[in-house]
Amino acid sequence: MIDINYFRRNLNELRESIARKKFSCDLDSLVELDRARRDAISAAETERAGQKSANAEMSQMEKGSPEFLEKVAQMKEIATKVKELETLAKES
Repeated sequence: MIDINYFRRNLNELRESIARKKFSCDLDSLVELDRARRDAISAAETERAGQKSANAEMSQMEKGSPEFLEKVAQMKEIATKVKELETLAKES
């Protein structure tokens, strides 16, 4: 098994090694899957940061106020988006 960090840093070396062994392997698909996974993780972390800042704002609001209830609705949307992105990252 090849470490993903080694794969990222030595892609050309791996291509040459595979070619020397006359073995067929679609490394471009692996690169794209890795990129999609990393993008999904990054997006999930960004959304999670937004979730934390919204929590901080909510702690300063009066519970039951219209602004608070609006923020709760936004938080539910963010939580759903984070779960979707985390699922996408795990599937990639």
